[in-house]
Amino acid sequence: MNTYKLLLPGILKILVMTVVALFLAVPAVSAFSLFGRKKKDSEPAVDQLRVARQLLIDADDARDMNKNDKAVGLYRKALVNYEKLAQGFPKWEPDVVEFRIIYCEKQVEALGADPSVRPRIAEPVARENDFLEETRDDNLPAPVAEGGVGAKKEIARLRKDIQNVLVSDSGAGDMAAIYASLAHDLDVVKKKHAGTVANDRSLRDDLSGLDRAMFLMTGRVTSLIRTEASFALAAGETEKAFDLLGDGLSIAPTDSNLRVLFGFVYCEAGGFEHALKIGQELLVSAKNDPNVYLLLGTACLGQGKLKSARDQLEKALRLNAQCSEAHYNMAQILAVSEPMDFKLARAHYRESLKLGGESDELLDALLQPNEK
Repeated sequence: MNTYKLLLPGILKILVMTVVALFLAVPAVSAFSLFGRKKKDSEPAVDQLRVARQLLIDADDARDMNKNDKAVGLYRKALVNYEKLAQGFPKWEPDVVEFRIIYCEKQVEALGADPSVRPRIAEPVARENDFLEETRDDNLPAPVAEGGVGAKKEIARLRKDIQNVLVSDSGAGDMAAIYASLAHDLDVVKKKHAGTVANDRSLRDDLSGLDRAMFLMTGRVTSLIRTEASFALAAGETEKAFDLLGDGLSIAPTDSNLRVLFGFVYCEAGGFEHALKIGQELLVSAKNDPNVYLLLGTACLGQGKLKSARDQLEKALRLNAQCSEAHYNMAQILAVSEPMDFKLARAHYRESLKLGGESDELLDALLQPNEK
């Protein structure tokens, strides 16, 4: 029996589930972001993305209805559109586009077709430089100030809106959209009344209060996104998790918890190289976070690098020796390594059980022969 081939898919799933479990209640720390600020919905890049996204939705629907030939055709069309988007708009959300390219290729391959085949799509794609000048903030008309009374009214309205959101029970997606709208409105108010605010201390204090409220709202929204994305990832809803995390990172681009989950979404899609890149960047500012090493371990494992995966998990355990999931993952890796280290694998497995981890029938059977 080839235990490596038998256990490897399970290891990857367990490693993903490890972070899903751990990330439902962890504080944020700083990290670099691969996400740029989202552009206005009127831009050609967004229009092109909508076309590709609809093709992808239709492809998923066809796949779910077992219309495999139709699904393959739609995935390939979506793939071409995403590739054209990457070519025409290389600076527009490159991670989002690259993830969906990988996703489409994996779906085509899973349906038994050749992922390298591309259909012809004649529609030209606008180039990024064709519209950059049209969307520059410098070309927009200057806002007209309305004086201190107008500023007070707008600040009071924003304060009320933010307070309502903080006590609402909206879902993560709605909260992210509301946050983006309020952040835009606050920015407009600051620019519109810049001269008045500069000469009015009470207005400056009011705006400082709004900034603090938005900070609190950021924490609320990212916490919701982290939770919903974790559950989506656990349920195999990779696209939903990716979209949620994209919203979260546009709000809080330095949230390493979102970044690690984002890396695990890449792992689920087979984008281990991208996941590894995210983990390596996180090491710069979150080197004491064990979850970063769990991500690196998963990415290495997905590339078949068992020794590197083991090294990363050992680092995770040095930072958090009470992590039952990490012990379990180590037991699985040791069980499929050559030569198999039964003694150490059993030790990690027992520690996992001792810390509250669930038993595994396959691992029980694999480690049983050497029990004395």
